[in-house]
Amino acid sequence: MLRENGEIVGPDGATVDPAGALMLILSRALCRFHLFAVPQGMRGRQVERAARFHTETRAPFRSSDALLQRHPAGAAIWWWDADQVRALIDGRWRYVADRLLPETLLQPSGAGWLQRRVADGYEAQYWSGGALQASAWRRRPFEEGSWVAFRMGIEHDDPAAWQPPDPEPSSLPPVIGALPARLRPGLGWPQIERSALLLALAGAGVASWSMGQTLRYAGDARADLARAEQVRRLGALDVGQAHMLRDLAIARDFAAQTVPADPLGIAADAFAILRSFGVQTGDWRIDETEFRVEILDLPDHVSIRDVASSIEEHPCFAAVSERPTGIDGSIVLQADVMKGGRPARVAAPMDGAL
Repeated sequence: MLRENGEIVGPDGATVDPAGALMLILSRALCRFHLFAVPQGMRGRQVERAARFHTETRAPFRSSDALLQRHPAGAAIWWWDADQVRALIDGRWRYVADRLLPETLLQPSGAGWLQRRVADGYEAQYWSGGALQASAWRRRPFEEGSWVAFRMGIEHDDPAAWQPPDPEPSSLPPVIGALPARLRPGLGWPQIERSALLLALAGAGVASWSMGQTLRYAGDARADLARAEQVRRLGALDVGQAHMLRDLAIARDFAAQTVPADPLGIAADAFAILRSFGVQTGDWRIDETEFRVEILDLPDHVSIRDVASSIEEHPCFAAVSERPTGIDGSIVLQADVMKGGRPARVAAPMDGAL
């Protein structure tokens, strides 16, 4: 486990060398939990797409990675600061987001209201129907004020004591059991030997945890697209990357000609490109003909024109322009939404909300 202070320890708490480890557990102190509830009637791929889009656009860190877990209400999202985690690892282990697992997911499932002792503090939890509904973390035990604040921030039907429950001990299992099935990402590199990893973990398992099906988000195909655009502009292509760019070009061209408009996917593509430049965004909006997003901050080395040009290269955007808002130096990027050479048709605007 990677702790908040940078120590990497085994199940007994002793410092270990992680070089050969297949997976690295993240201390609860390094993660943020969010339950993404979807509207009734949304199913299957719609839920997955909406959850990934929400994860992309609401990421709490400038450089966020996340794990998405299927949940009866929609999706459970675990975010962490990728830059912070890389810095804490400090070269002792090769950072691969797909091989990171939040500490809470190794705990047994619970019922009702719990307080658990974790590696770097205490975690308040609310469980219902065998699924984690809410989680909050503190370095010190929850006292009445912080416990009430946790309770009041949750929609629930279960009564809870005003005083926090006594902390339950929590320890890591000696062996990580078989992990649940994941959605296979789209085009992307590297594949990080996913099949070998899952087979090894399944073979090593001596216990299992009820984690549901897991959707893994580590940039996903949309971030791969943004990265591909960057690599292509820089001209730094190896053979594998060149093949991927070819496949992306084929897939994008096919989608532009045949696939019905997908406003969530289109907007998520734009946000993936923006994040690849390190851009901080604010309000946004997409409707049947137009996408707009507020740019709050640009890295010093990034030109807004380069960002606009990269978005305009996407087959679903055209006529990208930028204009200052006159407020705190922010800029609004605006683009026509196209699909197969025609304006996309969206039933109703979706926004965040510009």
